[in-house]
Amino acid sequence: AKFSTAKGFTPSLPGPGQGIAMDSYEIHLTLANNGAESLPLPVLEVTFTDDRGLIAIRRLVKPEEYAGQGSGTRLGAAKTLPVRFAFTLSGSHPASCTVRAVPQN
Repeated sequence: AKFSTAKGFTPSLPGPGQGIAMDSYEIHLTLANNGAESLPLPVLEVTFTDDRGLIAIRRLVKPEEYAGQGSGTRLGAAKTLPVRFAFTLSGSHPASCTVRAVPQN
């Protein structure tokens, strides 16, 4: 059984005169369980890279952070789960974002 992700990466840039450069990024993705059995929800590894491909920031997002409390810890067979979360970053602007599902043991 495997998870797959489809994602959207939406930057929200600060307006002029807002002081320190803080950018908000909203990530939308859909987790899909393509297998025949239910699976534990994975940890999501979110990696922002700069224009040279170097990692600017990496964060692990636990299921309880993206699925909400009390929403269950498993994704049923042949089911999908829409996921949305946001990051606020300071400093340089990332050039890309990758989200990888890390299966739990």
